[in-house]
Amino acid sequence: MSRLATARSFGDLHIVCPTILMGEQLAQHSSSSNSSSSSSSNKPPFYFSYRLMQHLGIPGLPYQPWMGVQHTDDLMYLFAPVLATKAEDKQLSEVMLAAWSSFVNTGHPGVAGWEQAFSGEGSGQQQQQAKSTRHFALKASGASMVSGAYQALCDGFWKAKIVQ
Repeated sequence: MSRLATARSFGDLHIVCPTILMGEQLAQHSSSSNSSSSSSSNKPPFYFSYRLMQHLGIPGLPYQPWMGVQHTDDLMYLFAPVLATKAEDKQLSEVMLAAWSSFVNTGHPGVAGWEQAFSGEGSGQQQQQAKSTRHFALKASGASMVSGAYQALCDGFWKAKIVQ
């Protein structure tokens, strides 16, 4: 088995799928509890998700290309932007800092095209697709919404092993 396959399996089991499955449950339960509430001031929370698509290479830190983007790479873009030496890393750091600041102040990342991670709107196949978990793929060369990227993996394979 290759190192990349081992790393992905570990990440899917311990980080990616548990996070997605818990987020789906939170969204489902907070939505149903708010809809049954009689108070009109109870608005359902908004859930936003992103996936970093580029690794911040810092000289001196151990990194091999097979490792891909690592679990805490986003923290370097957010809390240590001075370490970004390449133009694309600086640009992505600025986008991430602006998105986090906007989210803290308004409840929305403020980036065009960034939609909620969970939604049940629409009907039929459209509704099923809308219910699939979405994330915003962040990289300096452009960002986009990705829908259902982990649905088969998390729901189809890992869910039975993770959720008791």
